[in-house]
Amino acid sequence: NLKRLFFLFIPIILLISNNSLIFADKEKPLSDILTHRELGTIKTTGQQPTKDEVIAQVKKLNNSLKESNLLRIDNDPKENKATVKYNNNDYTGEVEVIFTVEKKEKPLSDILTHRELGTIKTTGQQPTKDEVIAQVKKLNNSLKESNLLRIDNDPKENKATVKYNNNDYTGEVEVIFTVEKKEKPLSDILTHRELGTIKTTGQQPTKDEVIAQVKKLNNSLKESNLLRIDNDPKENKATVKYNNNDYTG
Repeated sequence: NLKRLFFLFIPIILLISNNSLIFADKEKPLSDILTHRELGTIKTTGQQPTKDEVIAQVKKLNNSLKESNLLRIDNDPKENKATVKYNNNDYTGEVEVIFTVEKKEKPLSDILTHRELGTIKTTGQQPTKDEVIAQVKKLNNSLKESNLLRIDNDPKENKATVKYNNNDYTGEVEVIFTVEKKEKPLSDILTHRELGTIKTTGQQPTKDEVIAQVKKLNNSLKESNLLRIDNDPKENKATVKYNNNDYTG
């Protein structure tokens, strides 16, 4: 009887063993389906691609992973390598992938989005390059701290073309603005106001003699023919004005 029972139990033991084998077989290494591990060139804006960029390239090159949302990379890619894992127990282990990096062009227009600069106050007919760049930075937050903007040609007809000084951003952006004349006080350029001794034949020097001394002592006015004095000098003093709106006061 014991012998008979033993033979009856053999199929059950075998069945249990087979089931165990089936369960053991369910562990599948990720390397079985992630077979394309040389990912070729990944275009990116940084020194290394992002985790998402690497995963996108893995899915692109491995058909059986195309629709998967379960791939993950724990650490940032480094030295053109990344380690890919699977987010559940369907696939086990990890796979190292390798790639090369190509710098992706980022157009300047992506970050210089405010191109209508509004009114720029300036002392000339058109603002200077620096005045335009200052207004660009003021209106575009991501460029506020940048020292890499440049304008090659002088602004003209209320327009200027802005470029970037390295390869982080490519292309150029045209900006437009309106101009408001900024008052420039005459005192900004007539800084030597103690004229020293003026030789003259009268009690007080003439207007022309005072103006000649002003020009002699103030380099930026040496060639100017636009200075004037309305009232005769008196008590060793004279009031100098400018003959157009370039300088006020």
